[in-house]
Order: sequence, then structure tokens, then C-alpha cells
Amino acid sequence: MKNFQNAAKDYVHANPSDELGYFYIALGNYNLFLLNGFSFDSGTLVKLAYSGFNDFLKEDGSYLPILEEMYRNALRAKAIDPSIGENPDNEVMIAFGETVKQHLSKRALTHLLNSIPYDKIGPEFKIGYTWIAILGASLSGDTEFLKRNLASPESSGSILLTEREALFLTGLSEFRAGQYVSSLNLIRRVRNENEDFITIGSWILEAKIFRLQNLHSKSIAILEDLYPKVENRREEIIRLVKEIIDEKPTLTTKLDLKSAL
Repeated sequence: MKNFQNAAKDYVHANPSDELGYFYIALGNYNLFLLNGFSFDSGTLVKLAYSGFNDFLKEDGSYLPILEEMYRNALRAKAIDPSIGENPDNEVMIAFGETVKQHLSKRALTHLLNSIPYDKIGPEFKIGYTWIAILGASLSGDTEFLKRNLASPESSGSILLTEREALFLTGLSEFRAGQYVSSLNLIRRVRNENEDFITIGSWILEAKIFRLQNLHSKSIAILEDLYPKVENRREEIIRLVKEIIDEKPTLTTKLDLKSAL
């Protein structure tokens, strides 16, 4: 991989106006991203759809420069020769960068992802595209686009998304679309007795929905009940309770907001 990257950079140095060199640098970084341990699996997808890429990149900052170089060089290739936009593999790498950055509007991100012809994507990019499309749709709240990609053979095949995970992702999408009743109906269906990431996430999401519906006391009650059960999510819970109390200073909580953070 290092030899591939060096060869691509040497080519760009010798041929700075040839878009293919930048494409190959981007491709090398895409592969390096995967070689460094990133996996297009369902567990990672669910966690990133819930919290976004910021927390993930804070945990391991080594991925960020790789992503940035991939994204930047894919954009350079397209800037030099816009016809490379017809190369769906280059467009997948651009879409990956935009999904991570979340700078585009919901409509623009969905349009970018939807404009990439799935049947023309290279085999090594098909799983990545479906994974990115599901993540992007869930983050942006485009439930129709999300459902189309959940129906892809890559979804249940290579990514191994379960029905429960798909329901949770759809609930997240509906939440971000402002469809709170629909979101509640979905996230309540994913809970089990294990109190795993999805179950806890669904309770926190319900608390957020109640807050947005001006039912702040119900939101706090859920979070107070949840707090002692989940040691690894307590900071997230306390942060949310503090935000609610700041909004509604007349409300009180049993949780110690000062010592818990």
C-alpha cells in the first residue's frame, strides 16, 4: 500500500494536471482507511448514525488525516477534469468525505449519494457505498432514501444489518426529520432486556423527543431512571439533563449535576 501511495504521489508530481494521479492518491487513502482497522459493519454504522463521526474521530484521531487526504484528492481530481464525476468510485470517496463532515444540507447530501449509479460502482466500493448511503440518510433524516438502501442486498448481506438495527436507524432518521411520533413508534420496538447500545440509545432518544415536545419533566424522569443502569453512558445522560434544567430552571433532578461530570 505504501508503494502504491508513493507511486501515485510521484505521478502527481510529474503530471500535476492529470486527474488520475489525484484519484489514485484518494483510492490509496480509502484502502489505507480500511487497512487501519475501519470496518463497514453494522455495529459501527449504528453507533455513528447515533452520535455522528465526531466522537469516533476523537477516540482515534489517526483516521482523520487519512479521510481528509482521500476527500481532498478526490475533489482535486474532479476539479481538474469534471468528467471524472462520471467515475462512480471517485464520487463514492467524495460522498464519504461529505458524510463525515456533514457540511452539506440534507437535500444536497442525499442528492449526491443518490446521483451515484450503484450498478457502475466497482466491487470494492459497493459495500462502502451502501454503508455510507445508510449512514448519510440516517444522519440527514431522509427516511425514503434510507429505506431504499436498507433494501439493498449489501445491507443484510455484507454489512449484516439485523431487522432491529434497521428499525433503530429508521427511528433515528425520523427523529432528525422531525417526525417524532413515527420515531417513537420505531425506537420503542427495538428495546430488549440486555440494555445494550441500541436499547439505551432508544431511551435517550425518547427523552430527547419528550424535551422537544415540551414534556421536560417526562424527559428528566426517563434519564433519572436510566442513569444508575448505564455506567458508560452517564456523561451523555448528565449532559442532557443539564441542558433540560438550563431550559427549564424551575425543574429539579435527583441527579448530582456537578459531581457527575
